[in-house]
Amino acid sequence: MERDLTSGSVWKNIVYFSLPYLLSYFLQTLYGLADLFIVGQFDGVASTTAVSIGSQAMHMLTVMIVGLAMGTTVNIGRAVGARDTKKASKVVGNTMVLFIGVSVVLAVVLLLLVRPIVNVMSTPAEAVEGTVRYLTICFIGIPFITAYNVIASIFRGLGDSKSPMYFIAIACVANIALDYIFIGAFHMGPEGAALGTTLSQTISVVVSLWVILKKQTGISVKREDFRPDRVTMGQVLKIGIPIAAQDGFIQVAFIIITIIANRRGLSAAAAVGIVEKIISFLFLVPSSMLSTVSALGAQNMGAGKYERADQILRYAMGIAVGFGLFVSLLIQVTAETAVGLFTTDAVVILLGAQYIRGYIWDCIFAGVHFSFSGYFCAYGRSEISFIHNLIAILCVRIPGVYLTSKIFPDTLFPMGLATATGSLLSVIICMIAFDWLKKQKRKRIHKAGFAFGRRMDVDLKRGAAYWASSMAGLFLLLAFPALFDGIEGLRWPAFFVLILKAVFYAVLGALLLASFHWQPAVTSGTVALVELIRIFSCVIFLMDTWDFSQIPVFILCIMFFIASLIFAVIHYGRTQG
Repeated sequence: MERDLTSGSVWKNIVYFSLPYLLSYFLQTLYGLADLFIVGQFDGVASTTAVSIGSQAMHMLTVMIVGLAMGTTVNIGRAVGARDTKKASKVVGNTMVLFIGVSVVLAVVLLLLVRPIVNVMSTPAEAVEGTVRYLTICFIGIPFITAYNVIASIFRGLGDSKSPMYFIAIACVANIALDYIFIGAFHMGPEGAALGTTLSQTISVVVSLWVILKKQTGISVKREDFRPDRVTMGQVLKIGIPIAAQDGFIQVAFIIITIIANRRGLSAAAAVGIVEKIISFLFLVPSSMLSTVSALGAQNMGAGKYERADQILRYAMGIAVGFGLFVSLLIQVTAETAVGLFTTDAVVILLGAQYIRGYIWDCIFAGVHFSFSGYFCAYGRSEISFIHNLIAILCVRIPGVYLTSKIFPDTLFPMGLATATGSLLSVIICMIAFDWLKKQKRKRIHKAGFAFGRRMDVDLKRGAAYWASSMAGLFLLLAFPALFDGIEGLRWPAFFVLILKAVFYAVLGALLLASFHWQPAVTSGTVALVELIRIFSCVIFLMDTWDFSQIPVFILCIMFFIASLIFAVIHYGRTQG
């Protein structure tokens, strides 16, 4: 099943790999819609709402698992390209060990937090218990969901995108059949939908393991390959963690934009929801380019064929831009018809048409930065993909959507354009990063890994200082509203309150600066996660209150967040040099 993607026509290889992946992605999307459709046929609104909310949470979790597994695809691809079957076998074995541990821990943690998760998602009271039951069963099945995505990533790293397509097709058929049995025949409601999903994933995993045992994959995994290796696992996580964090943050951005739309009223909320469904289908092509470029690029870079990898990138961007232009122009004349497929409400159709006419241009820009992201993953610099997406979301997409919703209350068109503008910023950053990479000395990235064990004593001391200052800054940030509500409630003189606020900003800035100072001792992955917690907390706070008097804190956090990521990347590059 191993396929050599380092020779032959670049165009044919892209088509050969991307079409099965595109179909797999479509089936996975259909997979989720089947639960909603079938439960809607046999149960009431409460069950439908429970499955809808639960599937949103599971979708976010799944895309993050897929992102984390991207590290496996890229590292296997590099090894295959370099004709290093021993290395490929070790990556496969260590991936299995790593993800078994991750999936078990994740399942236990999420099962303990299932009710808080349901509450955070503002689940209607009528659907709370159904959502809890749905997610409980799905969380139990996380090891099987993880196993499927890991196996799929292994096959794609080998250059085989057809086999994962067959596996998801089997799971899709099994899920529909089981849904009708559990929901239709046994009237199990949300539990039946969750059970059907979990069992169908299990069937898919069993089939895929049978295929691995019966057919030649091109690699032979031995017992010693399952022995944990820090370098190998580090290489997988180095690529996978930034992509997983990026995908998770994109989903959070979608939720925030939905909340902004909800504040404009029921019609606007319905219009945005419908457009997001349409866009999710249209984005299948641009999204497939990320996986295609990463898999093909990894093999060719592993073989030392960097010019061929650049050619793959150009072809992928050409496909993405061509498709994006076609659908963007098509939507301009068919917007009302497209939205009208999902509703008959005239106001919703009008607002949805406005929104999608602006949003659809994102299909062009997203296709370009998706292709670049795939290239960066193949190159071993997936943190660049994470950074450009994060900057675009925090600096343009979310603020842009919020501001346009306030400035233009009678139309959704500017809100749609704001999302496209965010992707345009990503494209600009990607072009700069690509030019920077081309100027660097090309190295064999697959020999890189996390710098574990270097200067361990110093790292522990500085790491402790970093975490202490980071958490202190985060605590002050979260304590901000309570602190100043209390101060102002005492009716102290305005100048005194002003002085206290100035002191607060100074202390917070000092703590953030301190954490920034200690960062060189901490791996870039840890830095990203800690800083992400801080900035995410700030976003949630602002979203909850919409009190933009806190903007100085927000800007300060963003500034240090971006600076810390850049600094971490620079430091990490030095440790690998």
